[in-house]
Amino acid sequence: MRVVIFGATGMLGHMLTRVLALDPRYEVFATVRGTLDDYPQLSGYHRHIIENVAVTDEARIGRLLEEIAPRVVVNAAAMRPSGLTPATTIDFVRVNALWPHQLANLAGPMGIRLCHISSDGVFSGQRGAYREDDRPDPEDVYGAAKLVGEPVGRHVVNLRTSIIGPELNAGAGLLSWFLRQDAAIKGYSQWLYSGLTTLELANIIRDDVLPNSDLQGIYHVAGAPISKFELLRLLSKYYEHDIPIEEDASVTRDRTLDATRFLNATGYKSPGWPDMISALRQLGNL
Repeated sequence: MRVVIFGATGMLGHMLTRVLALDPRYEVFATVRGTLDDYPQLSGYHRHIIENVAVTDEARIGRLLEEIAPRVVVNAAAMRPSGLTPATTIDFVRVNALWPHQLANLAGPMGIRLCHISSDGVFSGQRGAYREDDRPDPEDVYGAAKLVGEPVGRHVVNLRTSIIGPELNAGAGLLSWFLRQDAAIKGYSQWLYSGLTTLELANIIRDDVLPNSDLQGIYHVAGAPISKFELLRLLSKYYEHDIPIEEDASVTRDRTLDATRFLNATGYKSPGWPDMISALRQLGNL
């Protein structure tokens, strides 16, 4: 099966490129904004990389899809709001809110399925155990943009989730941030989370989403609920990064997702967090 991945330099995108490239069932093509010189960690996958592709270049992407003729495209491209300027705000809106709809409009007439990665950030976290039919109530600009960016169509499946994993460059994700710390940190014991490691989500896309053409609409894809405090303790254990982690109960959030619909559609049940973190650590870096 031919698959095109957009956002191959991101936290999920580079992991998904790695996972699919090693599976003989898939012929994977992954786009990067710059060149492989900018991302030497991807050099081992050079046969699968298409350089200098901006997701804002709709005409070029249309030609690319016509030439490759994939069965599925995966949109893992996203832009975080940290350090936004007037200029980058335009790109932020384009990438998160507009581009997914443009991609859906390109893919549909070509008979290409779209797997779009959304976020648990479409919910405020005031309640938790959110289902697909619960009304979204994002409380920040990222969540609002990701909500607006959820495309619709019979050829589209939206995966609402949250991820933790390594990044190609020094990123702002939880794992990268944690491994940079060399003094005591705080972990929120009342901030509940039900995400997945990037390795686990890549495996889900490989085994449960890409082969299943019946999936359409919105699905919550989640692991077992865990507090940020307990998650940091697991990272400390499996990554052997022994720094003091102080429990902090001052912040309360519950963005946990109810993944029953995805379970019923695919039979998928997530491993426990120790197993997911251990597998991620054993995989190592690119």
